[in-house]
Amino acid sequence: MVENDKRKQIIEGALDVFSNHGFHKASIKMIAKAAGIKSSALIYHYFADKKALLEAIIREMTPMGHLPLLDESLRGAVMDLPPEIFLPQMMKGVLSVQDNPTIMRLIVVFITEAARMPEVADTAYDTQRMMLGFAVHYLQHQVELGRLKPHNSEMVARIIVSTMLLNVLAHNVFPKLADGFGERDAYVTQVVDVILNGLRSEA
Repeated sequence: MVENDKRKQIIEGALDVFSNHGFHKASIKMIAKAAGIKSSALIYHYFADKKALLEAIIREMTPMGHLPLLDESLRGAVMDLPPEIFLPQMMKGVLSVQDNPTIMRLIVVFITEAARMPEVADTAYDTQRMMLGFAVHYLQHQVELGRLKPHNSEMVARIIVSTMLLNVLAHNVFPKLADGFGERDAYVTQVVDVILNGLRSEA
């Protein structure tokens, strides 16, 4: 088996173990068994520790990891996209995480563990910081292009990210909060319309 295939096999095994047992209870031995690897020591050839595995799952196994905002090679291509095109694409990409039951099970487990597990909380923070950082730069660039009027980009970026997180949590953790959210595409359209109506340049 080639290196990349073995690495992917380990990541998939870790995803299965984390989603079923949580990050705290998961062990390298359990991950090796789930990945079909005879020697758990082989995992350390690819990953330094469990946190590195968690980071790889977020980066390679979830829609968020494949978004341009987390892929430096694609960032330049999307910076010039108009907000009415890019913002819906970004939001739908993030919200599509709900289509994967295993990933959602993993997210729920991590939410419950983040308060007492610094490794989990740090990984979640790093991902959110990347999303926020790109959103801030994108919004500022759109101001420079004259498409959006000057505004507090940090605050608006947090609003955008918060609306996505609330949608995911409402549908998968607190279902009573989902009342009134409506269908996903309609939700995205409404959020983007509200944001752009407030920010669109009058020039």
